[in-house]
Amino acid sequence: MHKIIFVCAGNTCRSPMAEVILKRKLQEKKIQDILVESAGEYADDGSSMNENSVYALRELGYDGFDGFKSRRMCFDIKRSAGVLIYMETFEAWRNAHWNAKSMHYFTGKGDIEDPYGKSKEEYLKTAKQIEYACDKIMEEIINGEIFKGDIYK
Repeated sequence: MHKIIFVCAGNTCRSPMAEVILKRKLQEKKIQDILVESAGEYADDGSSMNENSVYALRELGYDGFDGFKSRRMCFDIKRSAGVLIYMETFEAWRNAHWNAKSMHYFTGKGDIEDPYGKSKEEYLKTAKQIEYACDKIMEEIINGEIFKGDIYK
């Protein structure tokens, strides 16, 4: 079993949206040997998903996020991952020894900016960017590329 962990700052906006979106895409393709989770570098354990993230996911037709609780990134979480996918390139670079990649790595379109404190429309825009990135991640999963360098096979 491989594990993908999406990482952002607070684990209430971007990384939980990515978790929900990629889980659905894996279900649609009937891929069952990949576990998807999320965490935040500066998260408080146990916070709910941001209400604007919930709004954006619902607008795009996603569900399955009831009961989501944030969690802070720690050594054990990093160690359990086959790949860490960061919203920002700098954070991925800083954690490269953990087989970390950025969303930009998959899309070539830059970082996924944090919508925290912005309008619902900004959250929807962010969710669409994440959805596009998850499509590119799925291509790597299907092509068997995503876990290259995974030392926990």
